[in-house]
Amino acid sequence: MFDTDSMWGGLLSPRVSSPSDGPRTNRPPLAKPPGFSIASGAGKHYDGIMDDVSRQWADRALYDLETADAMFKAGRYLYVLFCCQQAVEKALKAVIVGQTGELPPRVHNLLRLAEAAGIELDCKDVRFLGELSSYDIQSRYPEEVRPAGECVTETLAREVLGKAEKTVTWVLSIRG
Repeated sequence: MFDTDSMWGGLLSPRVSSPSDGPRTNRPPLAKPPGFSIASGAGKHYDGIMDDVSRQWADRALYDLETADAMFKAGRYLYVLFCCQQAVEKALKAVIVGQTGELPPRVHNLLRLAEAAGIELDCKDVRFLGELSSYDIQSRYPEEVRPAGECVTETLAREVLGKAEKTVTWVLSIRG
């Protein structure tokens, strides 16, 4: 069995704070690595490549929010939830890359990603990210799509989309 808690070395303990108080992390901002570089065949070095990777994650997060809105307008409410989960996941990964200069972990649990990003959450946000994380799995596996889709209403989709938009905006503001 894959144990992500031991993989993260205890980084995943719960923390409490509120996005309404503005962006906060549990540690001081990390310094950028001194010129992350990739050697090419010609011996060139490319500084700042991880800044570009972080920007790409942020761009994809915003794209997924736009897609969630399009799915809402089309009445495809289950996919609104899936796209919202993807948008928040990608925003968190943008922060992780921006702060560490490393590629983000290949996990989809939003609480674990917030922890890896050093973002403190209040209890309300912990509940929202926990719920939103479940929509990643529910919309990918056929045996779960039908039961999940039957429970998703226009009201729920509208509420989740609004919260996701605020969460992505807040998380990306941390990225800097």
